[in-house]
This record gives sequence, C-alpha cells and structure tokens, in this order.
Amino acid sequence: MSVLDSVRDWHTGHPRIKNVVLFVSDALRWDYLPAEVKSMGVTFKTVASGSFTPTSFASIISGLYQPRHGVYNFFSDWLSNERRTLMNMDGYNSSFWTENIWTGFDPPTSAPIYNVGGSNHRVSLKDLKTPFIYLEDEKGGHCPYGWSFDNKEYEEGDCTIFFRDFGRKDVNELRKKYRTGVQRSLNEFQNRLKVIEDRGLLGETLVIFLSDHGELLGEYGGIVGHEHFTAPEVVYVPTVLIHPDLPKGVTLEHEGVLRHIDIYPTVCSVIGQEIPAVDGFSLINMEKLPEFGFTYYVENGKLRKRKYSLEEISLWDKDGGYLFRSGLSEYQRLLRGVYLTIAYPDSLTAIYQRQRLQHFPWMIKDYAKALSYYYKSYIKFGCPSLKENEARLIVEKAKLDDNRFREKQRIIAAIKRMNVKNTI
Repeated sequence: MSVLDSVRDWHTGHPRIKNVVLFVSDALRWDYLPAEVKSMGVTFKTVASGSFTPTSFASIISGLYQPRHGVYNFFSDWLSNERRTLMNMDGYNSSFWTENIWTGFDPPTSAPIYNVGGSNHRVSLKDLKTPFIYLEDEKGGHCPYGWSFDNKEYEEGDCTIFFRDFGRKDVNELRKKYRTGVQRSLNEFQNRLKVIEDRGLLGETLVIFLSDHGELLGEYGGIVGHEHFTAPEVVYVPTVLIHPDLPKGVTLEHEGVLRHIDIYPTVCSVIGQEIPAVDGFSLINMEKLPEFGFTYYVENGKLRKRKYSLEEISLWDKDGGYLFRSGLSEYQRLLRGVYLTIAYPDSLTAIYQRQRLQHFPWMIKDYAKALSYYYKSYIKFGCPSLKENEARLIVEKAKLDDNRFREKQRIIAAIKRMNVKNTI
C-alpha cells in the first residue's frame, strides 16, 4: 500500500473532520525543515507557486496559479470576495492570524498580507469556534533571522540592518542564525498543537504545516533573501499533514511533487466541500503525485526611467527545474542584475554584499557569478527528468492558456459593465 493509499484510507475512516489548521512557517526552505516536524506526519516536497509571499499565499488560499488569481504584489492585488477560497467556506468559521510577523501594524488587519487573503477575520486559535479553518502566517525563517519578541537586537522588520551586519560575518553565521529562526517557529507550532490538544480537538482536526517560499542564504554569488531570484532554495518547501491516525515520519520526496495549488482542493475533500474549478488537485483523489509544478514571478519596474515588465515562469519536478525569463533584452537583464546586486538601496543582496568588499578578490568573483544568473534568459537547475525542449513546450502552452484565460476574463468584465449600464 502506498502512502497516498494510506491518506485516502485515513480520509475514508474520518469523514467528520471538522477543523483544519494551516500553519505557514514563512520563508522556510525544504532542506531546513526540522526533524521534529517530519516525525509528526506525512511530509511532501512541495513546489511553491511564487517566489514571495503574496503570490504563494493567494495560491494556497485559492488553489489557482498567479495568472488566474491575479495577485502579483501586496498593495494593488487581492483575491475577490466572490471567489470561493479557504477563507469563505460555507458553514465554517475562518481566521487569518498573524502573531509574530507584521508586528508593526495597528490594527494587525491593516498589514498588507490581509489584502492578499481577501479576508480580515482574525481570531486566535484559542477562541475560534468550531467548525473552523484557521490560517496563520508565522515569522518562520524570514529575516531578520532568529528574531523574537525576547531578543531586542533587531526589530521584526529590520532586514536591511540585519543583512548589513551579517555581511561582515562568515556565511555560516548567517545560516546558523536562519536555523535559529526556524527553531523558534517550531516552538510556536508546538504551542498551536498544544492549544488544539487542550481544546480536545486533536481527533477532529487536520493540521497542515507548510511554507510559502524558501530563502537564499548566500548561494549564487552571495544572493540572499527571496522574491527577485527564483532558484531551488526558494521553490522547494515542505508540506506536512498531521493527525493522530495519519502515518508518522513518512517523507514523499522521490514520488513526485505537491504544489501550493493542491492545498485548497485537498482541504475541500477533507471537510466534505465541493471542489470548485481550480488549477490544483486533491490529495484524496490522486493516484500519484504530480510530476511537476509551476512557479511564477512578475516584476514591473523602471530601468533608466523606462518602464519594463519582467515575467519568469519556471517548471519544477522533484529533482530540478527550468527557469524561463521574458520581457527584457539581454542588456536590460544585465542592467537589472547590476542594480539588484550593487546599486539598489533596498536590495538585501546589495546591502549584504557591500559589507563583504573587505574580501575584494572574492567579491569580484561573487559579483560575476550573481550577475550571470540575473543575465540569463534560461537557467537549468539540478537534474530534472524533462528535457529542455519538453519544458519549453509545456511553459509555452501554459502561457497560451493563461492568455486565453485573461482574454476571457476581460470579456466577462466588459459584459458585466455593459449589463450595469443597460440597467441604469
């Protein structure tokens, strides 16, 4: 019997799961998942839908890829209230919780993450009435690494100061600090499990431990952080299903990949809700894990006072992937790379690298390596099973389907506007 068979059998034997808790440990990459979490349930190697929070969270909540959910950033995009998502399930109380991240916002629901989720329902796990869907964005491995309320070395949003300081240290110190933050997040997760246990809800609650994206820790010529550069360390994240009657300590790393877009339909199946038209599939209905998943990144900016739009689509299987860039010429990609690694005042990589200039000969090599990754229109990572031409065809088909979808949405919106005008 396969692990997926065990998950299906578990679902058959537990048709009355009332609650789902989704604990998102922010910026936690696959290879830093604590062993304690792995031992709690079934772990899936997961392809993040985006290289930073808004895109990935929208996919987790809606089961859709970026071209369909339309969330490209924090401040101008959000999920429609008319769309069925994890946050508006019929008959369920929902909560979108933030406790150790976005701490500088008052009220907490004014944080940009609440724009993305299309919901400002915020109730603690202790007080949320059953049946419920609880989603938490937790600090996880996000910069400044190792931050906590008890440690006043950095404020929660002091990423710039943090990378300036750690640029003077060995990269292993940076990674050690990152692991400290991950362990702190594990403690918070265990606190949430204790709340569920104290409420007597363990048997009727599915807990999903996951991450929205990973983190670069000085790889690729010293690039740090996430968002601007898509790589395996950013794409591959963990998803762990936890329940007293699910298998424990099982890791599905070689059977395929889970995708962020599969979380929402899986939750629908577990609680007995109809699955709407989405891009993902339910684990309960899968015969085997998907072979590959997509990661999207779109950047609109200016280079030398000229607007540009960069689009990245990458295709990933369990062993690697292909990144395809479009929208910029070779010269523009090089200029953007120089900006992000050297000149951009708010670029974490540039801030981090400037402090390392004391090692000048090595820095020249690092800058050259980093720029080469930003310059390329195509990069192969790892050893994916698909050949390059196969990956290109799949990506081109996806782009074509996305364009058709966008055109359809524009037509629908135009018809709605016409109908409104005709009723005036």
